[in-house]
Amino acid sequence: MERKIKTFFLSLGMVFFLGFPLYAREPFEPKQHREGEPRWKKLAKILNLTEEQQQKLEENSKKQREKTSELFKALKEEHRKLRKELERKDVRKEDIRPIVDNIKSLQAKLLEQKIEGIFAVKEILTPEQFTKFQEISQKRMKHKERDWRKSK
Repeated sequence: MERKIKTFFLSLGMVFFLGFPLYAREPFEPKQHREGEPRWKKLAKILNLTEEQQQKLEENSKKQREKTSELFKALKEEHRKLRKELERKDVRKEDIRPIVDNIKSLQAKLLEQKIEGIFAVKEILTPEQFTKFQEISQKRMKHKERDWRKSK
């Protein structure tokens, strides 16, 4: 009886594992901001930003978008290459290792870019403003996570 249970759960696990082709998933891409008033303008009122701070944040935001956009394009291309290789019948792990290494490298660069962006914002804002900014960001992330879970 115990062996049947183990076999059942092992089989169930294999079905789930094989049923979700993770390699085919597209990498996350940030949403493009709409034309018009930048999001920093809305935060300016809440955080009581000076004109200089607003300008610096807008410049920083533009730089961050440019850098991350390039990285996301490269990451998307590497994912495309990986999917193409994995579709080959004669593919071996050694064949895809360079692509996987490139994906890991690009993901690491994206993380580094995010950290740089956070520290750039931290340098522009006062400690009180940054604390409030973090609170707003956390609320926003919780809201997005809740919406994401509802859409599943």
